[in-house]
Amino acid sequence: MDTEEAGRKHFYFYKANLNQDIKDILDSKNKTLFNENQREFDPIKENEKIFYNVENNIYKYKFITIRKTYFHQEDKEDGNILTKIYQIKNIHHIVLIMFDFEKKEIITGIDTYGLLLKSDDLKNEIDTKIKFLTTENLVDNLDDLLNSKHIEKLMNLQNCLSFYLNNNDDNTDEAIFKKRKANIDLILSDLKKDKYNFNEIKEKNPNFDMKTHKQYIAGLEKSIDFDFEITNNNAEFYYFTKKSGVISNFRFKINIKSNSLVTFSDSITKEEIWDVLQRIS
Repeated sequence: MDTEEAGRKHFYFYKANLNQDIKDILDSKNKTLFNENQREFDPIKENEKIFYNVENNIYKYKFITIRKTYFHQEDKEDGNILTKIYQIKNIHHIVLIMFDFEKKEIITGIDTYGLLLKSDDLKNEIDTKIKFLTTENLVDNLDDLLNSKHIEKLMNLQNCLSFYLNNNDDNTDEAIFKKRKANIDLILSDLKKDKYNFNEIKEKNPNFDMKTHKQYIAGLEKSIDFDFEITNNNAEFYYFTKKSGVISNFRFKINIKSNSLVTFSDSITKEEIWDVLQRIS
């Protein structure tokens, strides 16, 4: 339950005209769905179920499906015949749809663990479920929420190391900045030994952070001198956190063009990922 709203997910973010008419449609749809607070789901007897929860003017939906996933085990060769053996596992596939009527935003998340779907397929599945809930073409009137300022905001967080950045000055001038991978185990060990705190991670580990990249610094100086704005379309981060009560970290990627955020760890909790999402929305 704690990782259902986080884990290995592909999140999409939208601005939307969430008005009373849409709220009425959702209230009507909720009567046909199952309340999350009284949740019952038997993965042996049930294949799919949709749960809803309404709290603080946020309408949250979970589409839970049991899907078969194939894990490669071994290859067997007999003469000219090669046989690939896979283990079949049933997994809980989760799709989240959250309508925030206060902020006029929609946040969606879809499992990517064990799936071979392309980004377009993930996006289509999200769109289909939004249409199912609102019974209208709301997806045709959604605006992308993410922009370069969200990346810059995260890059400035003291507990967030940015290690990859795809930076576009304009349509023809592109630079890709990359820092070497951080020594995660050592950083976590230092944090647990109280050698420094979360607000000092950037200062204690500058070699792993994009903010200290010479080309990136030069690009910022150039933009100031020549009065143009650098647009950061893609970035990857290590986010250090203790929101779940345990000192840990996870990696995520932001893509402005696809309006998405991707997480790579199965063990991220909803408290940890929401600490990131609330800085974006």
